[in-house]
Amino acid sequence: MDLSNLQFNNQTWVLVLPLFLMAIDMLTGYLTAWQSSTVQSGKMRSGLVKKSGEIIEIIIIEVLGQAINLPQEVVQAISAYICLTEGVSIVENLHKMGVPIPKKITDHLYTEIQKEGASE
Repeated sequence: MDLSNLQFNNQTWVLVLPLFLMAIDMLTGYLTAWQSSTVQSGKMRSGLVKKSGEIIEIIIIEVLGQAINLPQEVVQAISAYICLTEGVSIVENLHKMGVPIPKKITDHLYTEIQKEGASE
């Protein structure tokens, strides 16, 4: 399989990438809580409910996109926004775990998330 041919605008990746990042975010979030001995079932439950809502959002947008011929750019924008928020959360979790994150990366992620939020 030639990975250089994979593109984010491919419909599969618009769905798979946010789900993958959500899974990584849940894993890093749990590891962060476990490392600091602050694992709380209520917080985990709230996080799972939020992630479930995001998954439902992706499914609804994809179904609507197919049903009413919604421009693929709309679906991509929502997917990209979810990816950005998950990316920020993953970076924050990694930082809490003691993984060094270059400031340029965190600054870029926060700038992108602010741009996406302002365009809503």
